[in-house]
Amino acid sequence: MKKEDFVYSLDNERYYDLDDILEQVDEDTEFVYRGVKNPYAHSDFIDGKAIIESITNGAYDASDEYSENYISHLEEKGKDYHLVIERLISEYLNKTVPQPDFFRVEKVEEIAMSELR
Repeated sequence: MKKEDFVYSLDNERYYDLDDILEQVDEDTEFVYRGVKNPYAHSDFIDGKAIIESITNGAYDASDEYSENYISHLEEKGKDYHLVIERLISEYLNKTVPQPDFFRVEKVEEIAMSELR
């Protein structure tokens, strides 16, 4: 694993790269947390089923039962229309917006300061 794949923390809540954590430690610091940085992507936050449900609910709020068949074919069992919606939105965001600059941290372990220096 590359060095830049790791992030470090003093409290196991906020994680930083190695240079930043080394600026935060003092001579009393015995250990830090090290984890693997796993970046988010736009697709992690797109829920096609929720989008279909939101459209359906909006139509119902506007026209009650008159809208009950509106886009109902998108909810057919065995059909993956929600995946098409997710892909289209993801492709659009990938072309127009930078990927998220935040991340989740996995495989966290305590490591001694002597291993960092």
